[in-house]
Amino acid sequence: MPIEREFVFRALLQHNFLPFTRPNKEELPPLFTSASFSEQATLALDALALRQHGKGYDQLDYKLTRFNGVTRVLSIPHPHPYAKLCKKINDNWQHLSFI
Repeated sequence: MPIEREFVFRALLQHNFLPFTRPNKEELPPLFTSASFSEQATLALDALALRQHGKGYDQLDYKLTRFNGVTRVLSIPHPHPYAKLCKKINDNWQHLSFI
């Protein structure tokens, strides 16, 4: 059964941009969610020219202390290039769906 293009697009935007929020707030507090990262937001970000080509983007790194005291570094990508990547995957899904 093939995976629908719209399903992948919504999943990448609304469920995979930020780390999963668990009830015990292990990754991020419930305040931080990507549920509203929609197709309309992606199209708006894609239309922006925030940086000139070749300059790149940074990510947001933060540290999480696990239950056993071990520190783990988590990173969140900049939303502009992430939106562009998701749009490219969506636009070219017919060439990628076999993967």
